[in-house]
Formats: sequence, structure tokens, C-alpha cells
Amino acid sequence: MKQNKTVIILITFIVVAICSLFIFNYVVDKNNQVQTDQVVPLVVENKCLKGVYIDEYQMCGEEIGRSVEDRPIYSFKVGDGPIKLLFVGGLHTGKEQNTVDLAEAMLDYYASSTKSIPEVVSMYFVPTLNVDGVANNTHTNANNINLNRNWGTDNWKTDVYHPSSGIVEGGGGIAPYSEPETLSLYNHIQSLHPDLVVVWHSKAGTVEDSDVEAADEIGGLYATAAEYKQIDEWMAYEVTGDFVTDMGEEGVVAMEVELETREIEFERNLKGIEAVFDYFENN
Repeated sequence: MKQNKTVIILITFIVVAICSLFIFNYVVDKNNQVQTDQVVPLVVENKCLKGVYIDEYQMCGEEIGRSVEDRPIYSFKVGDGPIKLLFVGGLHTGKEQNTVDLAEAMLDYYASSTKSIPEVVSMYFVPTLNVDGVANNTHTNANNINLNRNWGTDNWKTDVYHPSSGIVEGGGGIAPYSEPETLSLYNHIQSLHPDLVVVWHSKAGTVEDSDVEAADEIGGLYATAAEYKQIDEWMAYEVTGDFVTDMGEEGVVAMEVELETREIEFERNLKGIEAVFDYFENN
């Protein structure tokens, strides 16, 4: 009789232990599931939920095209709002390398502090359009084409002018969008449908907008906040096939921001971007 009681107690203990272990594992799994549902990382062991992991930038991005010398051109997204703001550096390189440095600095800043981005905004960055120009330390691309003279404007010309070099035969390309870098950015804009595109240049200290919809107002806000001069049109010399004119003809709100020096002028442009944020938060 004693032996039977001992067996019953032992069996009861084993059953209780098994049930307790089952309940514990269920609770842990449930808690882990809740945490997983709440926090979804963009990068898990250098593997992206969207896009590809770019070692150079240590974040996920999208390849939007390749250059003449087959280098990748990347776009990066930070923020999740419905309003899309696209920022582009390195359309010109060489002496304008500071525009690449500024775009990369802004990408790093906002990727590291996403709370600084309004909930209604998504920011997209193409830090370097002229990737071959960076590699070769040239103003133009590997075909010696000026990427700000290769856009499909009504006034596009194959031969272009610059005061430092005079007439450059073929400097605008053999046709609008003939260069893979120009076409990559154009297609990216057509696919993305951004609410605003900002392209950085240097060095004139001006803001010129595409003169459509609210472009003039937004350009003025950026210029005032960053302490640049807003201009209606570039008057220093003839410009053909340029980005901002093409965006105007395409009906895209855009601006070309000319930094005033060869430095990145981070704080000035941060203020300009914050002024843009304020506009979109209140309109």
C-alpha cells in the first residue's frame, strides 16, 4: 500500500513538472512573439528586409542604376511618412565633392536620429550620382559629359558652355538622358513620385526652384533658413539641359541648392531641411 502511494506521488510530481514546463515555454514564446511584432529591425545580421545591405554605408539601400564604368548608384530611405523628400549629392563632383559629403552627413544624421524626422515624412538620399566622378576626381562623368546639361529640357544642346572652359563640344551628351547616371536619377524620380527633390551644388550661395506648384514658396523657406539667396533663374551664363528646368517642365517640385563655399555647410542646410519639414507638417 505504501509502495502504491509512493508511485502515485511520483507520477503526480512528474505530470505537474511537465505541465509547468509547457506553460513556461508557452509564456516565453508568447512574449517573444509580442516583442517581435512590436520591433521589426531593418537589418538582421547584415541582411535587409528590403533592398540590399551596403557595406560602405552600413545600412540597407536600393541600387537605382549603374554608372558608365559600372559602379552602383544607391538610394537610401529613412522615415515612414507618406510625404517623400528626395535629396541628391554629387551630380557634379571634383570641386563639388562637398555636395557628396553633405548628402552623406545628412543621411548619417537622420538615419541615426529618426525622431528628428516628422511622422508625415520619408526622406530619400542619393548621396552620389556621379560615382565615376568621385572615383576619378572629375567634374563630369566617365564620358566627359556634364550631368547637369544632359536633361531633357526644351533647350537641351549637345554642345554646352561654361565660363571656365568655353564651348564644350558634346558636353551635353549625344541626346537627353544619354548618360546612365542621368537616366538612373530620372527613372528613380518617375518611380518614386517625390513631393520635393533637392539637388546640392557649389558654390554660388543660391536656391533656384522648378517654378511649379509650391516650389517657389518652399525654395524661399529653405533659402531664408539656410541664409542663401533665392533666385528665379540662373543668369550668370547660358545653361542648357539642366536638372531644375527639366523638373519644372515635368511638373516636379524641385530645387537646386548652391552651397556658398567648398565646405559642407551642414548646419545651414539642416536649418533649410527643418524649414521644409515645417512646411509639409502644416500644409
